[in-house]
Amino acid sequence: MNRINFRLVRVEVIVVGVFLFWASLVFAAEIDSSLYTGNNKQLINRYEKLLSSLKTPQNTDYDTQRTILYTLINILKNSDVSFLDFKTVKVKSQYDYMLLFRKVAKIHLNYDGIDNRIENIRRKLKILKETINALSDNSTHLMTYQLQYAFYTITLKRLTTEKQIIEKNLKRWDDALYKMFLKVKFYKKAPQKRIQLDLERYNRLNKEIEKLNIEKDRLELLGKSKKIKNISARLNNVIKSKDATVLDIINNYILIDMYLLKHSKKTMDVEKEIKNWIKKLAIDKNILLAKEESVLLFYIKKRKIGAFKAFLKEAEGNISQMAEITWHFIRKPLFRVGGVRTSIFDIVLAIFIFVLGVYVGNIYKKHIKTSNLGKNFTLSTRTILGNVGYYAIVLITFFISLRIIGVNLSSLTVILGALSVGVGFGLQNMVSNLISGIILMLENSIRVGDYIEVSDNLRGTVKDIQIRSTTIITNDNIEVIIPNQTLFQNNVINWTLTEKVRRFRIPFGVAYGTDVDKVKRVVLDALEKSGINYIKDVPGKTPEIRMIAMSSSSIDFNLDVWVEGDDVIYPRRTTSKFLIMIYKALNENGITIPFPQLDIHVKEPIVVTKKNENK
Repeated sequence: MNRINFRLVRVEVIVVGVFLFWASLVFAAEIDSSLYTGNNKQLINRYEKLLSSLKTPQNTDYDTQRTILYTLINILKNSDVSFLDFKTVKVKSQYDYMLLFRKVAKIHLNYDGIDNRIENIRRKLKILKETINALSDNSTHLMTYQLQYAFYTITLKRLTTEKQIIEKNLKRWDDALYKMFLKVKFYKKAPQKRIQLDLERYNRLNKEIEKLNIEKDRLELLGKSKKIKNISARLNNVIKSKDATVLDIINNYILIDMYLLKHSKKTMDVEKEIKNWIKKLAIDKNILLAKEESVLLFYIKKRKIGAFKAFLKEAEGNISQMAEITWHFIRKPLFRVGGVRTSIFDIVLAIFIFVLGVYVGNIYKKHIKTSNLGKNFTLSTRTILGNVGYYAIVLITFFISLRIIGVNLSSLTVILGALSVGVGFGLQNMVSNLISGIILMLENSIRVGDYIEVSDNLRGTVKDIQIRSTTIITNDNIEVIIPNQTLFQNNVINWTLTEKVRRFRIPFGVAYGTDVDKVKRVVLDALEKSGINYIKDVPGKTPEIRMIAMSSSSIDFNLDVWVEGDDVIYPRRTTSKFLIMIYKALNENGITIPFPQLDIHVKEPIVVTKKNENK
């Protein structure tokens, strides 16, 4: 009975769980795409209807929803992205040109930060979507989140459009700004007078800031928070006015700089003044704008007098200024990879890291091969460790370099997929060689230093085993590069796999009628007295003379002798030593070494007549 009740409870729990999961899917709120799809006119009408349908104060989100709707309406009514059309721009004086110059600088500044703004909005949209999906359709806050989602979506579209327009036209605008610079007449006295007036205003504002700070300190001592807020608000307004004055001073110095540039005069002192006044700005936004104007001024100089001369003039007498300009130049984006801006600095850094990886890998490889790591680490083991470490270092630095220039490593799956298609069409040999190389390294059947025979005409000592190929050096000192696939798939004779010991069969022959026992005794005695390296007293490996054939001209023997050490890997030289020894021994003991002969038997007598010379 208890078992039945337990099963019933389990069934009820499962049913309730399934119901709750179904209810979450059915009643979960979805994104209301009607709040951001359609043309501007349709969306504005939709927002105005929503405004009229809002019910006051009873709705806790009334103020928030009302503010968002008004903001959306204003965005859509002013949705035209700023676009510079130099054909319609009228520049009558140097001050008109300065306004245009500042506008282009603001576009540059906006472009530099637009990617971060887009990424921030995308993150917010993702969080909002999760929040909305977690709410039910009856939630009191759902409408607020939907309007927020629409606000971010429309802002994202606007920023994306603005980014596309700027990318398309920025170089053209810079070029038009320079051409207009050549046409405008610049004067020196008017900016100088304005700088004097701005300096007087700047000093007044400085004194006012000091007074307000003193007043703020007094109020903080008295603990009057309300008055402190008022003083702080006034202080912020005065700081804004002071920054605006500093920007005016900087712009007038820029006009003087342009005047000197057009008249081919030195601009170093003016450039120092511009840099000093930039340091006096207090608001970050204004600092960035002033620096962008400075960079734009450098662009005009570069076009006017040439990049190299402009660079030298800009850096003259000021090494830190040169470093800053250089840094800004090399950090300026050239192109995009996967949404990431890539600059000259990024490319140089990526190349440097990869080259450094190759260099460090080579040092590691040489160090491992030449160092004494102990008896357990043979030359072959050290070579494998060196090669594996080298490829690992190079591969790691390669991926780091890719990441620096903006390549998303998660997209390598696509590259691997493309490579798999390539393997099917033409890269199978390369992949086969790579895999064969890895297997050869791990299997240890062919090692560095082994003497191998690949074919009848190719044998030599293994010099290096790499991922794609193996290098052997023949006894003629010829280096042969063999694809690993060949060594893996074909029969290969390894003369020194387990030990450097091999039996040599030295053939020789004597004439018929020679005492066989004498031949064996003479050759073995001569072998024992010779200084040739061979194995003498190891059981099963003692030298032997074997008769192998009775051929047409000779009785044929083999001297079977075991050789060890380096003589094994030089078979011709070793065979030559034994043959010379045998020849001398047979010759000294009067044993004939035959050569092919042919006996002719005449069946009928031959009559020879002598010709009569008198006839």
